[in-house]
Amino acid sequence: MKINENVIKKYLSIIPKDITNLVNNHITEVEKFYFLTKNHNLIIGKILNFEKIINSKYLYLVTVDIAHKLLNIICSYNNLIIGKKVIVAQEGSYLEGLKSFIKTKKIQNINSDGMLCSLTELGISNQYLTSTEKKGIYYFSDDVDLELGSDVLKFLSLKGFMLELSLTPDRVDLYSHIGFIKDLNAVSKQKNDFLEQQLIVKNQEISKLNYFQIKIENKDCYEYNVRYIENITIKTSPLWIRNILLKADILPVNNLVDIANLILIEYGVPIHFFDADKLINSSIIVRNANLNEKITTIDNKEYVLNSEDLVIANDNIPIELAGIISLNNNNIDLNTKNIILTTAYFEPKIISKTSKKLKLSTNISLYYERGIDQTLIVKALERACQLLQEITNAKITKNIVSKKIKLRKNPKITLSLNFIRNKTGINFLWSQIEKFLKLLEYKIIIDINSFVFNDLNQVFYVTAPLRRYDVNIPEDVISDLLRMYGYHNVYVNNDNILNTVTFKTIKQNKIRNLRYLLQNIGFCEIITYSLVSDKISQLFPYNKNKVKLLNPLSQDKIILRQNLIASFIEVLSYNQKRNNVDNAFFEIGKVYFPESEYLNLALGLSGNFINSGWHKNNINSSFFVLKGILERIAFFLKINLQLKKTNIYHSFCPGIQANIIFNNQKIGFMGETNCFINKQYQLTKSYLLEISLNDEILNQNTVNHYQEISKFPSIRRDLSFIIDKKYDFSDISKTIKEFISILFFKFELLDVYYSDKLFSHQYSLTIGFIFNDLDGNLNKIKVDDIMIKIKNKLYEKYKIQVR
Repeated sequence: MKINENVIKKYLSIIPKDITNLVNNHITEVEKFYFLTKNHNLIIGKILNFEKIINSKYLYLVTVDIAHKLLNIICSYNNLIIGKKVIVAQEGSYLEGLKSFIKTKKIQNINSDGMLCSLTELGISNQYLTSTEKKGIYYFSDDVDLELGSDVLKFLSLKGFMLELSLTPDRVDLYSHIGFIKDLNAVSKQKNDFLEQQLIVKNQEISKLNYFQIKIENKDCYEYNVRYIENITIKTSPLWIRNILLKADILPVNNLVDIANLILIEYGVPIHFFDADKLINSSIIVRNANLNEKITTIDNKEYVLNSEDLVIANDNIPIELAGIISLNNNNIDLNTKNIILTTAYFEPKIISKTSKKLKLSTNISLYYERGIDQTLIVKALERACQLLQEITNAKITKNIVSKKIKLRKNPKITLSLNFIRNKTGINFLWSQIEKFLKLLEYKIIIDINSFVFNDLNQVFYVTAPLRRYDVNIPEDVISDLLRMYGYHNVYVNNDNILNTVTFKTIKQNKIRNLRYLLQNIGFCEIITYSLVSDKISQLFPYNKNKVKLLNPLSQDKIILRQNLIASFIEVLSYNQKRNNVDNAFFEIGKVYFPESEYLNLALGLSGNFINSGWHKNNINSSFFVLKGILERIAFFLKINLQLKKTNIYHSFCPGIQANIIFNNQKIGFMGETNCFINKQYQLTKSYLLEISLNDEILNQNTVNHYQEISKFPSIRRDLSFIIDKKYDFSDISKTIKEFISILFFKFELLDVYYSDKLFSHQYSLTIGFIFNDLDGNLNKIKVDDIMIKIKNKLYEKYKIQVR
């Protein structure tokens, strides 16, 4: 946010001398402080006479009155007019456009005492000047009362400083000059009397009544105000307004748009204009859009609305997408003569929801989404009328038509002196707290008959002013008290800081090493938001008792996530839409439930897991590649995991999904995204996995045991057999592990075979066995004997048929 001295001095009786330190210590961080221009020592003069210099084609000797003396200035401009007031650069002046100081010069044996200036010589770009202003010397309008010898920069709104503030999103009250001034008054211990006086605008009204009527059909519109204005002229704004807007990085357009933008940076209140002659009748309706209602915005883009969106209508025809943008059926143009000005207060979440859904964000919608000061919206309307009257000679009709159905309220917060002292470590007195809160315009609620001022545990209640959206809990109030006290006055006791070296716990080390493992395999770590939309939260099985935000900033961030991989779908979609198809992501993060929060690990694959090169071939991402990575993770964590077939995950393909089991408990799941998810999110086949990293898993003994490599060759045997489909490899694996002797080295699944030649309830498996013995006692006879026992055991339990 940029704070312009030319704006705040209108509303401040005294601007603090050390304003930068004051703001840094009590309000927010000042990122930059600089002066609006390098121009210096420029004054207003009046041309009394001019004559052409003999023997010169282009030079004139001009006599200029600067109040206390007359100057002789040699000038080459040919648009000289006697009696006009001009910009005069005396000796010692600096012109930013020329990047030079002005000195007295002798030209053709005549002394020139300075220079008559054009606006470009002041460093103002031609792009924002009218054709008249570009021609040469700049002449001030005869309508403007200017004192000779006075500072030109003040009149042009170029004298003074600019503060660039570093604001957090919660301090919405500081996104306007009025909000900043109220805070500045408070921290500089000034009363707001002068500000309140300046906010009272009295306009000259004509006898004609404002005949418009307002009807609010949606409770999310708390207030709507309309004023009818006649006889306006659309033209370029005065230079002082254009300069203020340009310094705020806002491009001037015309006087109506510029006034609306000036009100926005002054009050933080959006102003809308409508051409009154293009309206069908005098009825303004705030209503919900109809299902599939089509609108065309002022930039000629079409949108389809639903019943949750809000529109401003005339004769039931939308003329504005409420709080976001005007529609093209009521454009203001050069022929516009009569207008209505409107201000409104909308519930921030309804504007945010529509803006996010339509992917339509404007400067106005950002203010409404953050929240505006409802107490200022009528005053902002009056200020806009005042500017229109000054600049365009507009005629303002009597009274503002206003409809208010609700006033926004801040919560009542409970505090005590003891609570404040314990939180801050500062022995605040009641008198200090009362003074600070009143300066910040808090409402203090106490029972004066029973309130004990010296009782540390005495409870009292406070309510923040309506412009403060960030004060909802006691700690927010304490933050304001500390700001008023001054951050620089808060004492830090370094004696309590221990100079000891801290070490990571076993759990922290294991998580860190797990990250290294996944990075070495080829995964990139991502971090997704803990808050997700309701739609994303339902992609995978979830607890119906979701943790929802009471006051979400946006509908996309409303629920605390109960899994990680739902967000992976959005991440993979985002990358694949940008032609980044080959992805391997992981995240270690928390998931949240009403009773507690848990640490989880999620993996996501798409495209090629390994791309081909001169020494290697492609390895496509697949369910089994992901399973192999899971086994590598299990080996690292020193845990035994099993996969159990399932079909409960509606976002995964049937038959290509599984639950992950540890110690007979489900700790996660994995699978391939199905065609519906792929189509909805524009994905190629993608593979996702998520497991819990609970304490039982992370506290497993990770001590490595080493043994000598056998000097003797291994013996291999393969076993193929037919088995009922109701049994899978995990069942057989469990049985073999319970039965094998110490001679057994390892076994693995080699083949799964389905055939029409088998019964429908049967399939074939091939398992490879490898035997070894460190003592060299292993031979063919012993291995054959073990294989017979394995076959018998499998037949006994599963009725296998050896092939």
